[in-house]
Amino acid sequence: MPEQNHSKTSFMNLDRIVKPLLILVIVGVVGNLVFCLWTTDRQKLAELIHFDGRYLLAAMLLTLVPWLGHTIRTIMWTRFLGYRIGLVKLFKIVLANELAASVTPTAIGGGPLKLAMLVQTGVRVGAAACITTLPTVEDLLFFIVAVPIAMTISSSWDHPIFSLISDAVNLNWAVPVLIIGMIGGGGLALFYQKSRFKIRRLEGIQERLKEAGADFLNVCRMIGGTGKFRLLLSVTIAGIQWICRNAVAVMLVASLGVEVEFIRFLVLQWIIFALTLFIPTPGATGGSEALFYLIFKPFLPNEILAPIVGGWRFLTFYWVMIIDAILLYILLKFGTSKTDGTAPDTVNPAG
Repeated sequence: MPEQNHSKTSFMNLDRIVKPLLILVIVGVVGNLVFCLWTTDRQKLAELIHFDGRYLLAAMLLTLVPWLGHTIRTIMWTRFLGYRIGLVKLFKIVLANELAASVTPTAIGGGPLKLAMLVQTGVRVGAAACITTLPTVEDLLFFIVAVPIAMTISSSWDHPIFSLISDAVNLNWAVPVLIIGMIGGGGLALFYQKSRFKIRRLEGIQERLKEAGADFLNVCRMIGGTGKFRLLLSVTIAGIQWICRNAVAVMLVASLGVEVEFIRFLVLQWIIFALTLFIPTPGATGGSEALFYLIFKPFLPNEILAPIVGGWRFLTFYWVMIIDAILLYILLKFGTSKTDGTAPDTVNPAG
């Protein structure tokens, strides 16, 4: 009985965390649509009706594949750590994570909310932090392997964007900034070490952080010991997610009868994603459209460039955001605790 009460309480807390997010999503969708309509030529937007419906449907379906991949990866790691969280609850966490990523800068994403929601379901903080961090690590591993190979195959190294990036990186200021940062960080660490000023509350937080850190490292060791194959499988799923997500633009261009170099389109969109990490607006609004326009301008006819940008942004951002919000609302409204609770055999991964 106590465990059922805990599950019910966690579910109610989960609702209180997510429901305010739905309001932010509505505001974000309206704001982003207004921005898009305000900054885009109406005649160019009207040209979107010329997209081939078959390709458009395929593109819409491809945008939903990352949900499935993200959910499978989360299930894999929670099961690996011994947590038996209901599928419905895990899907809620995935949807909420995607929504949070849509209304926050790309560099922040939905990780903090996913961490909090996993903890609410009974996962220890360190394990939850590891589960939250793993997707980023897996994406990075995929990029390290796939991007150089794809760029070499598609001859993408000659794109003008690389010259711009190279010119923007100026070691004359980067090195001094790095040195100053290291000196400043070292000075703060020394001051903290020498200072005798302590706050009891801070000490309590430090203890909890140490415990979570030890749990995190223990989970990492578990993955390094018996989870290598699972990690490889998860990286493969991550690759499928990225390919499907980036294939949306390929479908849109192909629907207009324009020849597409598939691998080059994938590479250029990976570059766009990397650059959006430096855009501070929610969902990289404005910046992602500008990056797509500038990077794809050398490869697409001018008369279809604007419709492609509009269609790509709508499908990969607004469409996914709206479906996320609808599904999450339905699950929160009609979901039951019987199908998404944590089973009694949840274990402590830290032992």
